Amino acid sequence: MNAQVGQYKFGRHRNVWGIWRYMVVNESGSCAEFVKDVLTYNDAVREVYHLNGWAQPRKIYRKF
Repeated sequence: MNAQVGQYKFGRHRNVWGIWRYMVVNESGSCAEFVKDVLTYNDAVREVYHLNGWAQPRKIYRKF
């Protein structure tokens, strides 16, 4: 999946999960603004899918 302006992503943020929105995407990299923190991985996945307008996943598998 390639990054697109306005799309949301998630990742570790301190000791919880953070959600960011891409502001700038170009050949040399990307810039994203912080949106909010969520407590669990499952919450982060569900929130990003909702914000991006994607169908909710049936099962969420955490890959380490």
